[in-house]
Amino acid sequence: AGVDMCLWKRAGASHVATGKFFNLRRFTPGRWEEAVPGGQVVPYWTEFGLFTWLRELDVRLLDRDGKLDRATAAGNPYSMEILDLLARDEKNDKWIGLSWRQYLFEFARREVTYSKNPGQVHADLVQADERWTSLQAAELLLYDRENDGTWIRPWLNAATLWQKGW
Repeated sequence: AGVDMCLWKRAGASHVATGKFFNLRRFTPGRWEEAVPGGQVVPYWTEFGLFTWLRELDVRLLDRDGKLDRATAAGNPYSMEILDLLARDEKNDKWIGLSWRQYLFEFARREVTYSKNPGQVHADLVQADERWTSLQAAELLLYDRENDGTWIRPWLNAATLWQKGW
């Protein structure tokens, strides 16, 4: 699982992990070390407030417009290191390792939260839907064309149906 782990937790999974797909794709030496010339590993920001991943340009765009979830970021030491690097305009390859740690920290934090209160998934999806709507209203288009939040409504419907016992 990735950010979609919320659906597993809402469906009653007692424990979740990042999964084989994520580990095969993301758990590489490049995730923990600085980039080497010619490497293919790119940094990303895990934004559970939108249930998505963001590239550097999108992090900068949302942060500049006050749309990045700084409250959650403040509780994640790796998020703060990444934002500090970006504020100093250091090259994004310096936060490749930090991005993986930031993701794992957020994943673990959500896993604990959703284990204690599976209903929080519904509330978080509602909030994510509102945030995506806010981005659209502000005419903020993320650089990755497919990163538009279209998955949130189906996820929200799934969580709602589960909550109703269907």
